[in-house]
Amino acid sequence: MTSFTPELFLGTAPIRRLKHAILHGTTYLRKDAKIIFVCGANSVDGWTSNREKLLNYSERHLTSFKFFRAEKVFEALEGTTDSDLLSIEDDLGKFSDCIIVICESESAFAELGAFALSRDLAKQLLVINDQNHAASQSFINLGPIKKADRVSTFKPTIFTDFGAITRSIPALESRLNRIPHKRRQAVQITGQRFDQINRKLRLLFVADLINLLGPISPKEIVAIVKEITTSTRIKISTELALGVGLGLFSEFRDENNHRFFFHSVDEPAHLFDYGDTTRSELRSEIYRVYRQRDRVRLRNLQEQVFGT
Repeated sequence: MTSFTPELFLGTAPIRRLKHAILHGTTYLRKDAKIIFVCGANSVDGWTSNREKLLNYSERHLTSFKFFRAEKVFEALEGTTDSDLLSIEDDLGKFSDCIIVICESESAFAELGAFALSRDLAKQLLVINDQNHAASQSFINLGPIKKADRVSTFKPTIFTDFGAITRSIPALESRLNRIPHKRRQAVQITGQRFDQINRKLRLLFVADLINLLGPISPKEIVAIVKEITTSTRIKISTELALGVGLGLFSEFRDENNHRFFFHSVDEPAHLFDYGDTTRSELRSEIYRVYRQRDRVRLRNLQEQVFGT
């Protein structure tokens, strides 16, 4: 495959149109993603963990929520920072709406203890524990679980039969429904530094740019964000790593090993509305840029979308 033209979009009509719409109109987040991180044991050697069983059921039936294994996020964030794992876990709460901890492994107990140390993270904890330990005077019950049961939005702890974990689904769904349901809410992208915007909103905005403009390089994304915000220094390495880890978009490299991002076929490709500008208008102008400036990228887009 021939290498892509670098910095394809800078100064083009669709970017000018997008900038004008954001600066002079109202930007709406069409539907907020309810992001749920799940901690628990990994399945090994033919044994299926309760986390795996819960995820398999929830991903099929609780489709208004997005469930992710927490370690996938740790791996993504770990590669973008020099911080230790506890600091990375603190970042986790800024991107998520709820953190489920299924107390079925040593690592899950350790994560529960770490999350409970932070009051902000403790507010997001939804603890699921074995009903056989409900009356135990253990450190886990009297320490982190007691704190979560005092401050969490999703309290109290769900004590359930670990031999039939899916019986806890009604209680789980009831707790998750406490997350505010927001549709088409007005959001502020400009008028503040990019690093001051809510981190989850930043992640979704980067994902939408990729959905709209991809295939697109990190340098192009940074340049576009600079164009439409007051920021002069933009760092999006965390958002890019996390978005790939969460499956919001995909990463690939050209023959010169340059990184490009493209929307995931499994995710919605329309997260924001920008003023009165329609998605079809923007996409039409973007395709025109492809045809005029980079037919290789246009061909790659067609391959990604149509498999041709």
